[in-house]
Amino acid sequence: MNAKKTGKRLLSAALCSLLVLSGCSGSNEPASSAPESAPAASSAPASSAAAQSAPASSGDAREKVGDTYVTGLPVTDEVTTFTVAVSKHTFDKTKTMNEKAAFIQAEADTNIHIDWIEVLQGSGDEKVNIMLATDPPDAFIGLLNENMMAKNTSQFVDLSEEGLLETFAPHIVEQYNSELPEAWDMLKFPPDGKIYSLMTGMQTNYENDGEGIQFINKVWLDKLGLSIPKTTEEYYNVLKAFKEKDPNGNGAADEIPITFCQEDWCSHITEFSGPWGITGYYKIENGQFIPTVDKQEYRDFLTFYHQLAVEGLLDVEGFSQTSQQYFSKQKERLVGTFNGWVPSGTMDDETAAEYVVLPPMSAPGMEGKQVKIGRLNKPRGNRLGFAITTACPNKEALLRWWDYLSSSTEMKYIVRYGEEGTLWETRDDGKVYRKTPQNLTEDFTMENMKYTYGMVDGCPLINLSEIEIKDAEKDPGSLERDRYVDQVKDFFPKEFLPIRFVDSQKASERAFIETELNAYLEQFIANSIVSGIDDASWEAHLQQLQAYDLAGWAQWYQDFIDGKF
Repeated sequence: MNAKKTGKRLLSAALCSLLVLSGCSGSNEPASSAPESAPAASSAPASSAAAQSAPASSGDAREKVGDTYVTGLPVTDEVTTFTVAVSKHTFDKTKTMNEKAAFIQAEADTNIHIDWIEVLQGSGDEKVNIMLATDPPDAFIGLLNENMMAKNTSQFVDLSEEGLLETFAPHIVEQYNSELPEAWDMLKFPPDGKIYSLMTGMQTNYENDGEGIQFINKVWLDKLGLSIPKTTEEYYNVLKAFKEKDPNGNGAADEIPITFCQEDWCSHITEFSGPWGITGYYKIENGQFIPTVDKQEYRDFLTFYHQLAVEGLLDVEGFSQTSQQYFSKQKERLVGTFNGWVPSGTMDDETAAEYVVLPPMSAPGMEGKQVKIGRLNKPRGNRLGFAITTACPNKEALLRWWDYLSSSTEMKYIVRYGEEGTLWETRDDGKVYRKTPQNLTEDFTMENMKYTYGMVDGCPLINLSEIEIKDAEKDPGSLERDRYVDQVKDFFPKEFLPIRFVDSQKASERAFIETELNAYLEQFIANSIVSGIDDASWEAHLQQLQAYDLAGWAQWYQDFIDGKF
């Protein structure tokens, strides 16, 4: 469907949805620093041909299960309402998800209306746990983590029930079987191998391989006659010059040499630990799970950043500032270096053009051992992306709604980015191409546009064959992030945790240790950088790690790697 046709259809759909709503009938992931988990082998449900959509007509003789049509559209004769809890990105400027093109079109075509429970990014875990304990919605999109699912499987619909997916989600079954048959095993929950969720997002995505990337203001470097630092000593000298020599030229000592933001997923303070061979609380070498938080290299990392804090070179507000405050400092041309996705995502094009990638530097004694958080060909699909709860009064209808959103590449991209023609387009070769929009402003950036018009990684799984193509000739801006990843990919670790779910008992064992351990480590890192660390406080830290069972935590993951459960 081309852009003009899509636009006309959505306008018509919007008008239709306003008319039918008047007669609406009601019915009812580990912390970022903690290890990722989850593929095993493959045994998929038997494939079935995708149901052909057939329009409703007078005297409609289509097969029904209860109030739900098995094939064709609409899914139900009357408008049926469900509640769906969803993660809402801070860049999203809609008042409600129902302003998005995908859901206007979906409601008009399916007769399914969604009352959204929108949970702002960064505040989801507590709210989801409360919902599960008190009043679950009919479904969740993008809010669940493995521990939540493992502890609450009884509250979710078993999608592996014989015939359920084949009958009410045939498009999804066909796509998984043909392009990602291992998905069925990746989705199974032990001990009985039931499936409680379906995948969202991209199967893989090169631009995401690099996670947060560090950028530095090249204009400031040039003005001060400095080069991009390659060691932490050179880095210190650069930051000191940024602080003292007025590189933004406004006559005020308002420069922030380095800032970060614990609230923003790719801007944590530990993103800066690569020079010491650290990418988080652990590393894997030769199949061995090795904690890093009790090693001398970790202490050296904390000591270095404490020195920066003491001298006013590190913005210690990063431990408490919001994402919006963090982005605001970047927009105001105050920041020398920071970690993020792309500079153009948070500032105007002129300001963004001043920044270049700062590749991982080396710390003393760590020459050639520096690393960067990331993974080549990183698996991207969120295996807990969409899940229906047992509170849902009509799981078949809600499942057919999700299958409708999954029914074509075009529909998936409308969910992902909004209507065709703004952020994406289909060309004569049938492939989807990224499209860079015009007339972006400081208050409505590319990132604002993506999350306002679409759901981005909240969309149904986009398979490898459907992944958007970035055209260097017609759309050079779409390759911006890939170029940044190119500059850091050689520093990614080489070994990673397997991808599979674990049973509730093992998940609880991990969570029991990890919840308090992670909370302690976050506080310890902040205190060490702000207040400093000496021999006595380091020794106290090692004793605390014993008390929080660091050894038991490491053994859990070693057993997981070794396939003992």
